[in-house]
Amino acid sequence: MKFKKIIFVGLFVTCLASCSKDLDPLLVNPNQPTPSTADVDLYLNTVELGFNNFWSTASDFGAQLSRQQLMGGSSLYNNAYSPQSFDGMWTTAYTSVIKNADALIPIAQTQNKFVQSGIAKTLKAFTIGTLVDMFGDVPASQADLGVENTNPSVDAGAAAYALVQKLLDDAIADFAKTTPSAVNTKTDLFYNGSSTRWTTVAKTLKLKFYMQTRLVDNTVGPKVIALLTENNLINAASQDLVFQYGTNLSAPDNRHPHYSANYVNAGGPGEYVNNYFMWTVAAQKYNGTVNFSGDPRLRYYFYRQVTNYATADQ
Repeated sequence: MKFKKIIFVGLFVTCLASCSKDLDPLLVNPNQPTPSTADVDLYLNTVELGFNNFWSTASDFGAQLSRQQLMGGSSLYNNAYSPQSFDGMWTTAYTSVIKNADALIPIAQTQNKFVQSGIAKTLKAFTIGTLVDMFGDVPASQADLGVENTNPSVDAGAAAYALVQKLLDDAIADFAKTTPSAVNTKTDLFYNGSSTRWTTVAKTLKLKFYMQTRLVDNTVGPKVIALLTENNLINAASQDLVFQYGTNLSAPDNRHPHYSANYVNAGGPGEYVNNYFMWTVAAQKYNGTVNFSGDPRLRYYFYRQVTNYATADQ
């Protein structure tokens, strides 16, 4: 009888163990996915959309300060902005671009999706570099550590620029590990997944940020010359890093937000370009004589995109 009890207990324990193994997968809640289960291609969309929102805001500040757009806060630089003016851009940089890029990169590396990893590193580098351009010392090496460090220290501008260069070098190495068309073309919103085009972007950004440090870093000169000699840089408008907006009027309206803000939304235009600025570009005055050949940048600043106004709403 005792022997039978032992057998029964053994069978019971075995059944419990088997049930445990069979039921373990059911403990994963599909409504609470973890980053490790994310689709890398769709994750890439989040990084690119976040970067586009960040850069759109950052470039608006630059356009206003250089008087290409109306600086509506004040006619005086000192009064035009408050610290809170930059809160949205700052939040987007750290929570939409850097945080999502940091989450994407290890997943993409594990799955050997090196183009996606390289794109994330490139956009993270561009974001950090832009923050340094605008604010100087910013959190970089300690950014996005979560509960490990809820109050990250700022990095000196030189150290942050060095981190940018390393990220770009790592991105270029990632792009070299794969074929030019390794990404689903529907999920890369800039270059349809071309590692060749992204390599050009990364090297162009290296040149840009080397130029930012050329006056304080005497080692930059040969690096700049090497990039110029190689000439794998953005040299034509067709190579530009341009976010591909859509033409839908609604559900959703995926046209350029400046178009909607200036031509569609109630309340009038938001990005006013003053007539004097356009005149100074279109016609320059030398020694009291107006030169109507204008500034050579005219054709890059202003151009008529379409001649068929049947599609003016787009």
